[in-house]
Amino acid sequence: MHLSRFAFALLAAGSAMAAPISYLESVGGDLPTIGGLPVFTFDVGSNTVSGVAGFTDFDSFAFVIPVGMSLDSASIATTAAGSYRLKGSLRTGSSVSLGTLLANWDAIPPGTLILSSTPSGPGTYHIWHSENTTSLAGTNPTNYTWTFAVSSTAAVPEPTIAGMTAAGLLGLFALRRRR
Repeated sequence: MHLSRFAFALLAAGSAMAAPISYLESVGGDLPTIGGLPVFTFDVGSNTVSGVAGFTDFDSFAFVIPVGMSLDSASIATTAAGSYRLKGSLRTGSSVSLGTLLANWDAIPPGTLILSSTPSGPGTYHIWHSENTTSLAGTNPTNYTWTFAVSSTAAVPEPTIAGMTAAGLLGLFALRRRR
């Protein structure tokens, strides 16, 4: 009986996975302009970072693509509620304005901008909102959502004959002990 519980717990633990992140600035706190950037570790799926940027609030952050994963695409969606266009860069590393430049962007609300050049391999990268300029009448901040599509590059291992045999024998042993 105890052995079957242990086997079930082992199988459940092996299948547990982390989930993609969904960061909301309104819940998790204001993202900094420079210095002390939060670092988000992305997982397979659609990872999002949402916030509000304005005249002096640039909202920068860093993210990690773990080993065995790749970044397939990155895009920023802005809403019509704002009047500021967001400009900035995507770079390697976790320090604002340092690292290799991978892409620049200029997002004018409302709309979605897909970065044409995105990193593909594991590593640390950062988004730097370096400038906000008025593109529409008014001074309302601009709402934005970054979406990062991450996929797994690790090969999914096929169950081995020995592993399947051991699992079958473990099940037979557990059934026999119950009787």
